[in-house]
Amino acid sequence: MILELSSRTISRLALEWRSLFNDRSGATAIEYGLIIALIAIGLISTVGGLGDLVNQMYGMISGRTNEVVAAMPNN
Repeated sequence: MILELSSRTISRLALEWRSLFNDRSGATAIEYGLIIALIAIGLISTVGGLGDLVNQMYGMISGRTNEVVAAMPNN
């Protein structure tokens, strides 16, 4: 009887382990989370690069505008 109870317990544990191992519902959520994280990293790096470019462009425009204003005869 002890061996029979033990084998039942082992088979139940094996079934539970298989069902936990084959459960993919949490894996899908983790995969979507990783995809969103990668997209966010890409967006942040792109926006950071564009921010530097726009800052340089406005700096150039500001410098040219100051040159034009300084060259005006009314100053």
